[in-house]
Amino acid sequence: MGRAKKSPPDFEMWQSSRVCNSSDGLSQALSGGLTSVSDRVDAVVAADGARRLSMPHVVHLVDRATGLASAFGPFGDPLAASMFADLFVSDLVDVVPAGFVVTVVPLEPPE
Repeated sequence: MGRAKKSPPDFEMWQSSRVCNSSDGLSQALSGGLTSVSDRVDAVVAADGARRLSMPHVVHLVDRATGLASAFGPFGDPLAASMFADLFVSDLVDVVPAGFVVTVVPLEPPE
């Protein structure tokens, strides 16, 4: 005799109950009218992007000739970090002919 298979939990029911139980504003926005999974993913990605813009940022520089890396900061936002990186690299363009690889990186809080 075979066993009856359990049906998988309803994804939409699980997802909406998970979203409604969360206390952050994004979850409340998601439960208030976004019905498709792609809409929910878009909302989460947009909220994460907005959150990252408000974080402090650092400038990571790698000298192409030597491979030495340096980090500067933290700066209050990505714009301030980008402005520093632009000024720093333009000041050293004659000194370091190989140039730099410049990356502006948000400082993620430890989890």
